[in-house]
Parts: sequence; structure tokens; C-alpha cells
Amino acid sequence: MPASKPKVERICKQCGKVQLVSPSQVKRPFCSRECMGEWRSENLSGKNNANYKGGKEVPCSQCGKPVYRQPCYLDLKQHFCSKECQGAWNKGNLVGEANPNWRGGKAASQERGKRSTKNKVPVACSHCSKTLYRTKHELRRSKHFFCNLTCHGLWDSTHKVGEDAGNWRGGPATDPCTVCGKPVVRPKAHSKRTEYAFCSPECYRHWLSRRFSGENNPNYQGGIQVPNYGYNWDRQKRRVLDRDDHTCQRCGKTKDDLGQEPDVHHIVPFTTFLLKHELDTDMAAREGNTLTNLISLCRPCHLKIEPRRNPHAISYDSLKEYDKTSCVKLPAAASASTSSCHTP
Repeated sequence: MPASKPKVERICKQCGKVQLVSPSQVKRPFCSRECMGEWRSENLSGKNNANYKGGKEVPCSQCGKPVYRQPCYLDLKQHFCSKECQGAWNKGNLVGEANPNWRGGKAASQERGKRSTKNKVPVACSHCSKTLYRTKHELRRSKHFFCNLTCHGLWDSTHKVGEDAGNWRGGPATDPCTVCGKPVVRPKAHSKRTEYAFCSPECYRHWLSRRFSGENNPNYQGGIQVPNYGYNWDRQKRRVLDRDDHTCQRCGKTKDDLGQEPDVHHIVPFTTFLLKHELDTDMAAREGNTLTNLISLCRPCHLKIEPRRNPHAISYDSLKEYDKTSCVKLPAAASASTSSCHTP
């Protein structure tokens, strides 16, 4: 690359500041746009300006300060150096009859008001009873008159409600409660959308429990109804909780952490033994409620491994293992693919 040219000094024409610039910038005699503007306003004004066409200095009509005006503005009667001076002069000189917009004052205004009501009929505001003037055409077009929008809105709020409203469509519908028969008032749109109506959350929950139970439930999988877990369930449940120290055997949460006792889960579902013994509850309880087939689990863990409740339940092999001193083995029906000790 060719070597750059040495920089030279440049003195600002306005402020005298010395700068080092490239030779191509020496022709620009100012260090900034501000200095260039100041110099032009001082040296290229009036006759020194190339576009000068014979302007003249005239005194400000308010403060007397000299103001330069171009020839096209010299015919004006008043001249001002600023908007403040113009406003102050207007306040002292353009008042009353001297104002070009003067229309005769208060008496003339009242006279114009009388002329404006000459062909009108006096009526009262429908809300505040203030006297108004309306034409005969307006009287034929409307029965109610208002002095402003506020009176109009207040009158509508007390007179155009219910059946008197222009958009009245019959009001809400009254339907009997589906459960107890108590009348329920609700919008017509809701009445057309569904035939079921409920007077309280209790009636709604009662209806849900009857309508979506058994085969009517979308999650129903055709299972059998299990009345209980047999004659020895309460005793075996207490023994399992004591054995597991009232602690979830999957996540380790205790009774104090949960705020309640953990659930007791059948590793092999109790229904398996019911089907095996042709729904004989006592025989199913002897085999299904053994300590080796029961395990303590918190509610979240119970839901995760319960095949009937969760189609994506984890396998029995995923339960954490005990050491050999405290281990209770799973029955062969529960885990045919492993021989290690699992949580009971």
C-alpha cells in the first residue's frame, strides 16, 4: 500500500482551534458545523449575503429591539422580534372593539341567541328538566330531548333496561336443575347449548358421579368390581406399613413428609387372584395379601406403577433394591425375568 500523505495544520476560521488534517480537508476552514453556522450568521447576513435583495431593520413593536425584515414583510404594520413579544402586544392592543373578531360583546351575543330561538319551540330536558329549544322537525323525530350526553346516558340507564331496552330478547332462561329440580336462571345461549343445568357445585358433582361411572366413563377398561381386599386386609396393611417404617419404598418419603400414611400396593394385582379363584374373596386374600406381594408407596409413586390406573406404568424391575438383610423377594408371577431382591 502507498504511504499516506503527512497531515497538515488547519486553523478554524471561527474559533481559532488548530487541528491536524489531511491535505484534502485544508479547504474546509471550520472545525465543525456549529462553527460554520456561527460564522455564516455573523458574516453572511444583510448586504453581505449573496441573496440579499434590499431588506431593512425595523424596531420591534413591543420592546423596540431592531429586527431585520425582508422587503416582502416591510408592508406589515407591526413587527416582532419573538413570539413572546407578539403575545404581549396582542394582549394589550387586540381587545374589545380593536380585535378583528369582535362581534359586539355580551349584548350582541344575547341578541344572537334570541334570533337563534326565533323559530324553535321550548322543551324540557328529559333528565334534568332544563329548558331547551328544538325545531318542529326535531319534535316530530323524537319524544325525548337532552341538554348533553351526560343527561342522555343517565336517562338511558334508568329507562332503557329490561323489556324497555331496544335490544331486549326475552331475558335469561329458567331451567330446572338436572339433579334436584330447583329452578336455575341462566343465559339463553347456555340453555340452547346444553340441556343440563345445575343449581350448585354439589349437584354438578353428584351428576358427574352418576353419569361418568362404570361403562359410561371414557377411561373404563372393562374391569371387575372389587368389593374389598378380603378378611385379612386391615391386618396385613398394618404389618406392611410397620415393616417398611411408614416410608415409600420407591422415593424414600416418610409419613411426616407426605402428611399421611403411604398407600399399600399389590405387586401382583388382587384381581389376578380373584379370577384365579373364581371371585372367591377369601381364597384370593390368602394368596394376594401376603407380605411378599405388598409394598408401601406414596400416592404419586403408586399412580406411576399401577397398571390399571396408568397405561404407561413402570415395570416391577424398576423398584429400588434392598440389601439382602432386609429384602423380601417378589413372587415369580410378579417378576419372571429377575431373581434379585426388590422392594416388597
